[in-house]
Amino acid sequence: APVRNLGPQVLITSASLEKEDDFDRQTETPPTPEESKRPFSVKDNDTEGTTEVSIKRGSQSLGMTIVGGSDTSPLPFGTQDLSDQGVYISKIVPGGLADQCGSLHVGDQIVYVNGQRLEAQSHGTAVACLVGADIVTMVIRRIGPPPGIQTITFSKADDEKLGLSIRGGSGASKSGNPNNERDEGIFISKVNPGGAAHRCGEFQIGQRIIEVNGDTLLGATHHEAVRTLKSVGRNVKFVVCFGYDPPEDVSESLDASLVS
Repeated sequence: APVRNLGPQVLITSASLEKEDDFDRQTETPPTPEESKRPFSVKDNDTEGTTEVSIKRGSQSLGMTIVGGSDTSPLPFGTQDLSDQGVYISKIVPGGLADQCGSLHVGDQIVYVNGQRLEAQSHGTAVACLVGADIVTMVIRRIGPPPGIQTITFSKADDEKLGLSIRGGSGASKSGNPNNERDEGIFISKVNPGGAAHRCGEFQIGQRIIEVNGDTLLGATHHEAVRTLKSVGRNVKFVVCFGYDPPEDVSESLDASLVS
């Protein structure tokens, strides 16, 4: 049965983040009075290939979203292995604490939170660990963002169609990814000539849609994705990444929906 990707629906809201120093701390030297006042601290572990980020919680939102866990798929983040049960950062909100930190990046795996290993833990457990302590210490492993991730911005006239067809979605009878029947992502199945997306020139068949105008499509049903795409106004912002290589026959599938 497909593993639902519900992660990015949850915005981590009860933590603060850290600012990376411009130098590499290799020794356990006592912090200076100025350093002690900082809400962030960072320590690299070259032996393990990880980075430890300690965060003093406050009333502010952490400003990031996560995907993955034992009960949700991290796709398109992570190792791309179907058995991957890791937890990954899927979004960092501009100006938020995670963004201010400078040492957290989209695609990073959160290996530990306050000593608890997150791999094979449920998504809800991961969220609870991130919001449940006054000081949050994360051990991060750099994995990297999904292949081909990019932000596409363009404008659409009031009387102009978006001109995209999509397929897939959580709970769909057929996966939108022909190469992975468990993948419940939203994929572009056709770019229609005459539409704003075609005029933009950045969209391709097979791309996975991660976000539209700030709304995540990770974990979205097909109907939710259609509704989101139909609600875009004049200024449009997509976040997409590589999904699958389109077949030679790119005729639109029966389970695709045209978004006008």
